[in-house]
Amino acid sequence: GFHGGNGTSEYAAQAYGLIGSAPALYVFPQALSFPGAGGVAWNVSPSGNDYEYIDALLLDLESKNCVDGTRVFAAGQSNGAFFVNQLGCYRPDTFRAIAPAAGGLTYRDRHRAHAELGRAAFAVRISRWRGSPVAHASRRAGHLPQ
Repeated sequence: GFHGGNGTSEYAAQAYGLIGSAPALYVFPQALSFPGAGGVAWNVSPSGNDYEYIDALLLDLESKNCVDGTRVFAAGQSNGAFFVNQLGCYRPDTFRAIAPAAGGLTYRDRHRAHAELGRAAFAVRISRWRGSPVAHASRRAGHLPQ
């Protein structure tokens, strides 16, 4: 789940009610400080670096877990919802469905239709995982771009 502006991945994991009992890897990425937004926020600009971060995060998860790439979903709240909408537009083949809550579309490039769910998680369907099924993705870990 993508947290809102000035939020944290830990808060999103605890408060959004997205973690289910299904065998899945539930991931809650952390945005960096974005001065243009007044604090911690997802950079929803099509040229923003958060798209590269999510691309690298998914590749990292797929390299360490048995991921079914056809069953990747994204949900977000507020600024996270804006970013999820942008991911649906600019990464339409990456996510099976998106679930934005309390956020909208920001750019005019809305030409690609994408399925939206009323409620979902940034959940990656897997047949097995190593460690906890809940991951708080940090850009300080490994090779993920800053």
